[in-house]
Amino acid sequence: GHVSSYCNTIPTADGGTHESGLRIALLRALKDHAERIGQAKRFKDVTTDDVMNQISAMLSVAIREPEFVGQTKDKLATVEASRIVENALRDAFDHWLAAYKNQ
Repeated sequence: GHVSSYCNTIPTADGGTHESGLRIALLRALKDHAERIGQAKRFKDVTTDDVMNQISAMLSVAIREPEFVGQTKDKLATVEASRIVENALRDAFDHWLAAYKNQ
């Protein structure tokens, strides 16, 4: 998989908290979906690495006062970014998965 991430149009090559929110949202939605379709047992050992190794994504967030790790700004450290991304993606992805409840 591959994720290109940005914060305020600045490339964050090393990811950061916004990518953590993406990981959490996708994994939780997939596990909830597996439970809905009766496949929770098969998904109980699935990890965020399993999910992230199978996706291609572009993630861009706009944050008022972003905090980065180091001067190169390669990694976002703003704690709220994880929650913001998770909340923005979780419901939409969950609804999309629900449309495919038999798969």
